[in-house]
Amino acid sequence: MASYYFARTAVCIFVVVADNYRMDKYLLRKLGTRIKELRKQYGYTQDDLAAISDIARSTIGNIETASNDVTFSKLGRLANAFKLSISEFLNF
Repeated sequence: MASYYFARTAVCIFVVVADNYRMDKYLLRKLGTRIKELRKQYGYTQDDLAAISDIARSTIGNIETASNDVTFSKLGRLANAFKLSISEFLNF
């Protein structure tokens, strides 16, 4: 009985993690799209944005394609690069 309960619990935990992963990817895609749109609106290349925000160009590319998770400090640097508050920056 105990091993059955353990196996069932493990499956439930896996499903929750998988659902969170899908939600994270959805939000990361929306964030990446927002950054790319702002970058083009401001006339920045990825290299320009990298220099202004002090974030590696490859990281900017990975964020735009939702390949990387983003730290709060990077969100702040990106918002500052566009001269936006965090709430304006995350308005998507």
